[in-house]
Amino acid sequence: MSTEFVVFLDSEKGPCWRAAFADLDEAEHAAQKLATAEGAESFVYSLKHFYEVERFFPADRRAFLAQN
Repeated sequence: MSTEFVVFLDSEKGPCWRAAFADLDEAEHAAQKLATAEGAESFVYSLKHFYEVERFFPADRRAFLAQN
């Protein structure tokens, strides 16, 4: 299994690495959960193609807490 996608949290000091994944769907799901849990933007980056795949924004925190 190789790591192709990494999840970063955007902070005031710049991107902060949080997790690595081989599967894009898993990375996107983790990035959305992270954005909502931390109340900050997160994004998925492709190590294979060297670009940002998708950016995620915090969802409604109350709905997130009710689901988890």
